[in-house]
Amino acid sequence: MSSLPDHFHFSQSSLQDYVDCRRRFKLRYLMQLSWPAIITEPIREHEKWVQRGERFHHLVEQFFTGIPPQNLEEIARDAGDTELQAWWSTFLKVIPPLIRGSLFIEKTFSLPVQEFRLGAKYDLVVFDPAKGITIFDWKTSLRPLRRSNQLHKMQSRVYPYVMVTAGREITGSPPIRPDQIEMVYWNPAFPESIIQIQYHQDQYQKDHRYINGLINEIISLSDDQFPLTDQVKQCQFCVYRSLCDRGVRAGQLNDSSADEEWQNESLDFDFDQVEEMMY
Repeated sequence: MSSLPDHFHFSQSSLQDYVDCRRRFKLRYLMQLSWPAIITEPIREHEKWVQRGERFHHLVEQFFTGIPPQNLEEIARDAGDTELQAWWSTFLKVIPPLIRGSLFIEKTFSLPVQEFRLGAKYDLVVFDPAKGITIFDWKTSLRPLRRSNQLHKMQSRVYPYVMVTAGREITGSPPIRPDQIEMVYWNPAFPESIIQIQYHQDQYQKDHRYINGLINEIISLSDDQFPLTDQVKQCQFCVYRSLCDRGVRAGQLNDSSADEEWQNESLDFDFDQVEEMMY
């Protein structure tokens, strides 16, 4: 049996790690190993991009809590990052017109699965009684989002699934139907690419079987049943690559031959994952 820490919370990030590489899941969540390696090079450019993403998320959060846009514009300007200023200006033009309804900012919901819990932290949830629930998620990756990639991400399965089961606070107690939920992904660096994914009952049932099956599988595995991924390319953007003898040097930030999806993973700012890695 796998030795998950007591009171462990599964999430889209931990389940994505397991799907992508069982060994990484073991190192990160079972062994709780923090490995001192960089994700991608050049390191300063990577750090700058991650910091920009963090600042953008905070600006958006403050905007929806009611801080005047002009104050936030001044904060963005004082950061001395022209790209952050451009992101912020683009956000103000594109996103607020899409928002209609009650706002729930940085909300976390969870539900029990076996002796553990499955949780999701939402950037923004908008509830319109006439339309339903829209889950907004801000991405700050280096490359444009692709709908085909997002559809297969654990986030696109976990977030609406948890919302159906545990999000009644949003509606004031009436049950949430899967067809009332839509996910919207948006990247300020590529504002024209808005990814909208409508949820539905069939997908909810598939996700229920799949997510619970994954968690039951993880719980049942012994410590020696967490092999390395066969997708060696993705290891260049993993901090554990040298520990696993999958290379020493990190993948390049602008390497066009590298897998776009894995570059996006390494360059996107993920509050959920950051919190999980604080042991």
